[in-house]
Amino acid sequence: MTDDPDRTRRPFVLADAIDILARTPATLDALLSGLPLPWIAAHEGGETWSAFDIVGHLIDGEQTDWLPRAKIILEHGVKDLVVCDI
Repeated sequence: MTDDPDRTRRPFVLADAIDILARTPATLDALLSGLPLPWIAAHEGGETWSAFDIVGHLIDGEQTDWLPRAKIILEHGVKDLVVCDI
């Protein structure tokens, strides 16, 4: 635990991001593998996303958007980053 009183605001640290992102595939696999398709495809109605939709969004972002966004972060920080809306 840290003594930092404002733990919700953190500067972008590439090494931390890599550590977190490296765990994402195994985490998603542990949470979703073997579940029935109707559960994975279910959403909460309206504009909400299912687990299937979210994983598809992550895959699409990984394949099409991550490198340009990483370049912006490295060159300008997150202040110039536009929200990704795939």
